[in-house]
Amino acid sequence: MHVHCEEGEVAESWLVAAAACLTASCVIDGGMLLRALQLLRKDEALSRLLHDVSVHTSSGGSMYEELPSLTLQEQEEKPRSNLQKLVERARPEFMWLAAGCLALFIRLPFSLALPHFVSETIGALIDKDSDAVRSNITSFIIAAVIDSLLDFWCVFLFGYTQQRLVRSLRIDLFRNLLLQDTSFFDASSSGEISSRLTSDCAEMANDLTWVFRFTIEALVRIGGIAGYMFFRSWRLASLACSIIPIVAVVNRFYSAWMSKNAQMVQEALAEANGVAQEVLSSMRTVFSFANEPRELRRYEKAVQKHFVLNVRQTAISGLYYMGVCTFLMSCCVQSSLLIYGSLLVFNGELEATTLLSFMLYQGQLQEYFSNLLNSFTNLIKSAGAGAKVFELLGRRPRIKRSGLIKLTEVRGKVTLEHVSFCYPSRESLPPALDDVSFQVSPGNIAAIVGPSGAGKSTIFHLLEHLYEPSSGRVCLDDVEVSELEHGWLHRMLALVGQEPVLFSGSIESNILYGYYHRLLEDGGESGEGLQEKKQRIAIARAVIQDPKVLLLDEATSALDSESEALVQEALEHVMERRTVLVIAHRLSTVSRADVILLLNKGRIVEQGTHQELLARPLPPDGGLSYRTLLNRQAKALSDPDALE
Repeated sequence: MHVHCEEGEVAESWLVAAAACLTASCVIDGGMLLRALQLLRKDEALSRLLHDVSVHTSSGGSMYEELPSLTLQEQEEKPRSNLQKLVERARPEFMWLAAGCLALFIRLPFSLALPHFVSETIGALIDKDSDAVRSNITSFIIAAVIDSLLDFWCVFLFGYTQQRLVRSLRIDLFRNLLLQDTSFFDASSSGEISSRLTSDCAEMANDLTWVFRFTIEALVRIGGIAGYMFFRSWRLASLACSIIPIVAVVNRFYSAWMSKNAQMVQEALAEANGVAQEVLSSMRTVFSFANEPRELRRYEKAVQKHFVLNVRQTAISGLYYMGVCTFLMSCCVQSSLLIYGSLLVFNGELEATTLLSFMLYQGQLQEYFSNLLNSFTNLIKSAGAGAKVFELLGRRPRIKRSGLIKLTEVRGKVTLEHVSFCYPSRESLPPALDDVSFQVSPGNIAAIVGPSGAGKSTIFHLLEHLYEPSSGRVCLDDVEVSELEHGWLHRMLALVGQEPVLFSGSIESNILYGYYHRLLEDGGESGEGLQEKKQRIAIARAVIQDPKVLLLDEATSALDSESEALVQEALEHVMERRTVLVIAHRLSTVSRADVILLLNKGRIVEQGTHQELLARPLPPDGGLSYRTLLNRQAKALSDPDALE
């Protein structure tokens, strides 16, 4: 039949293409926006749980503010799937997601109308209607140009949202890691934590790109195409959609397996990263024992585990896409449409151009179903990979830096009252401190001595509030350190440890580390090139804060005799008018202390001045005493005058 193209017929052609697409897209977009609004705005308790570590300093708050305790309702709502938590992360970006959906909504009629104009053009060519051919080609070009212009905003808005989510995820995770108590880092390897912050977040970022770029677009396009199909022929449309229940059942089992396997993949990767970081940070030790082959085998074993899990995931994914995308959708659905559509055409119940448009749209439908399945797969993988990330985001530290007290006048009095403490990671072992009590008056020097493992460094850990005692009180000027404001406490206390850590940067930047706003540009990694000066730089870094209490843990142990004498002379000057606690294995360096505390197995065995302790008789049972330690050191140094 020869078709005459009038102006009204061209408008009708646009109307047929646009009406179905607009109707379907309104339903899909409206439903999706409503669902997104409900999903992103409900469950305020869970949102607070996921974001309560996001304390913005710009609003005047501090990152050390006490984390709010969970209410009964929040505790009941807490058990949520990782997939739901992942979607909840998009809540603060709702407006950007809505803008992306709006761009899709505007673009959809132009994009989905293209196959319609192709089929109409071919039909007009068969009928040799040049006017209809010209009109449909013109309409096709207009729709294609508008579609390409709007595509920028779809890509940009969803990509921008994804980058904002990745940034927020990384910052929130790092912020919560900084808020954790020291016992958390005792039980977790730095390699594993770094893997969570880098690899896991990167995996989630990559998957979120699929989720927010293709999932919504695929759903909108599939809805629009389905609407067009039902508008043109409900029979063929029903046949095309009959595959959906089968795919849904397959996806149910596939998603459960994928989530579990993705979590194991990330755990294996974290294990491999942990081995690598441990070895690379201890290369001198590895080299000195010629253990390079052993460490290589250990790393190969960890990487092999990650490799096997990934290969298994790839094989299952291949079977899934072969069965669902290729066989069911490409083979079964398209052949069924051709057979049934041909039958309808032969019976005069369907026009050939309608069948042609169905086959063209079926190609698009298959493409976006594949994108949707890819998005679904990556979303499930992301939820599995993010399991540990969400666990870390929701972890509450045992020790809360919630102290608010800032003393107006600091004297420097240090007191421990009946303090007992056991490290959380070593609860099966005897306590590190057992009913320890002592007091250091302002401006005095206290020397803490004893064998290795006696609990000397633990006292410093409690004073710095790295841990909280199991019982007893640790006080500065009669105020428990847990009640003092975190930043203020560490301006009043300064520690120089046995192995001070220097950060990448210059000597000046490390000395001024406490004054972070004056740091210089980075210039190296882990203080490389500064090893010989580490101890002296650490001493300068501590003293420049002008602390009231100075903690010295073998502060001169890394220096030679000449350097030690020079630094000791400088320390004598900076120790004036400060309360000083000194841990020393070289007992000759503590003879001038106002009080000496001898620790053994977590208890104070002796307490007094150097002369008082020397005057005490040796224990009759041969137990540990100050004189015993001096005698041992004298024999080791072959110095008969050590007791003088």
